[in-house]
Amino acid sequence: MNVEAYIDSLPRGLDSYPRAECKASVARIFLAGFDRDRLATAVPASLHATLFNLPPDSVWMPEVHGQVFYLALRQVFYTEDKDYLAMTLQKNTELLRSPLYRMLFKLLSPQRIAKNAGVAWGRFHRGSRFTCVKADDDEAVFDFGYPPFLYSRLSLHAFATAALSGIQVGGRENAYIDGVTYSPEAAQVVIRYL
Repeated sequence: MNVEAYIDSLPRGLDSYPRAECKASVARIFLAGFDRDRLATAVPASLHATLFNLPPDSVWMPEVHGQVFYLALRQVFYTEDKDYLAMTLQKNTELLRSPLYRMLFKLLSPQRIAKNAGVAWGRFHRGSRFTCVKADDDEAVFDFGYPPFLYSRLSLHAFATAALSGIQVGGRENAYIDGVTYSPEAAQVVIRYL
């Protein structure tokens, strides 16, 4: 999905779902290292000021605007979804391999990491939910809930890479996303690990 199609799918365009927010730190992490001038070619002019001057990390910003930035990354810098998703996994893994997180994740089982993913989600997102509904010896299942069309299938798959990277950093390097079931208001993600 490109940026224009995403905005067109929303009931009030860029002003949709004002209660759905994300921390600016998330956008900063994912935009780091990318040419913002090139990225601006796919971002509506009304968001250029935010793109070039992101708010401080602790500030909540509209989730719709974050989604525009992430879809613009895919549109401008990647020809394949799989390459974009590899980048999201890499960025999530780099964050979780920092000394503080690496030690914490090494002490936790995959089940515990999965069960705590919703708490982590809540620290960075409001107006949507991410819940672990199953975590056993070989798989974790997560449910997402959100306003209609707030997230694309690609965005949900990218979010799943955060949970995947946590499980991998925790010691299950062979973990993988086994599927993303998507609808306009809900999704389910299955992550398997051996």
